[in-house]
Order: sequence, then structure tokens, then C-alpha cells
Amino acid sequence: MRFIIKKINTFPRRIAVILIGAFILAGGFLIGIVPLFAQDALRPSISITSPTADTTYYTVGNSVIIGGVAADNTTIDRVVWRHLERAQNGNASGTLTWVTPAIVLDEGQNTIKVTAYDTSGNSRDDYLSVIYEVGGGIVAITDPTALDTYITASSSVILKGRAAAGVGNMRWENASGGFNTMTASTSWQTQSITLQEGDNYITVLAW
Repeated sequence: MRFIIKKINTFPRRIAVILIGAFILAGGFLIGIVPLFAQDALRPSISITSPTADTTYYTVGNSVIIGGVAADNTTIDRVVWRHLERAQNGNASGTLTWVTPAIVLDEGQNTIKVTAYDTSGNSRDDYLSVIYEVGGGIVAITDPTALDTYITASSSVILKGRAAAGVGNMRWENASGGFNTMTASTSWQTQSITLQEGDNYITVLAW
């Protein structure tokens, strides 16, 4: 008796395993081939990169286009988006690099879920919370506090916060003296603002 080792070709989405068979020369019978296969169980990856890589996005527009990337050890089959509050869904364009159509938003909270599927049916999700703020020019101060009053012994302060997407101009004003413009951004900060002793009423404007 002697052993013959044979190697089969790789099957799509399966692991090729070496086959071992015992061949009896006298009788000419092939008495043992035991193939083993393993299905692809690895989930793909997916990430939202546009309009932001953050988990929350503020906008004054009534729709949003979301884009991102996906990857898998085999092949990405499709990317699907879902608006959870509106119970709407559809396919994104592209796979490794993908983009949704314009998704209509409701005022307030909108949870958008995107799912990447590979050709074996494995999937993974990513989420973006889109806050639609009707009226435009929406701005919020978040640092050094989100409260209406902040007490400090310092002679100056730098304010930080967020503004809705679509804001083109921003400006701060101190009722005790001083004002300046600043770069409009969904994540903004002022220059160092000089404070007067006592109350300083600082207003941040966005439009």
C-alpha cells in the first residue's frame, strides 16, 4: 500500500483542504478521500466618512447624502441604507467606496443605518444620527460649559461649540466690550475673549 497526496483547486469563498487518499495497487481501489470545507464567517467592515466621521451631524438642510467605505476578506456584495424613524431604505451606489442618494429628513432626530453585506451573507452596520434643525443659523455653546452661566477667575475665555451645517457666517459679541468674526464650522471655537470684572454677556451668532 502507498499514500497519494492530492491538492484540489480553491473554491470561491471556501478554504481548500489537502485531500489524502489511500490507493491499493493490487486491487486498484481508491479507498479514502475525505474533503473538508469551511464557509466564510468573517464579517465585513463599514465606516461612514461623509458628511462627518462623528456619530452625530447637525444640519439646516432637509436632506443628507451619506458616504463611506467598506471592506471584506472576500467581496462586498452591496451596501444598504435605512432611515429608522421614517422606515425608508434603499441601496447605496458603490461597494468599497459607497454613497447614498439624498435621504429626506424629519425635523429633529434622524437615525441613519448603513449595512455592508459580503457575498456569503455576512454583514456589519454603522450609524449616523442626523439632527435637522429647522430655521437656519442654529448654534450652541458647549465649552467651557453648556450652561447659561460660567464663573471663572481668568481674565479671558475661549468658547467652543457646534453649529448646523449650512451656516456660512459666525461672530461673537461681548456686551462688556469686544467682538470679532470667526470661521464658520459645525465645530467652532472663538479667539481668546478678554473679560471685564463682573458680568460678561457673550453672544455667538451664526447665519
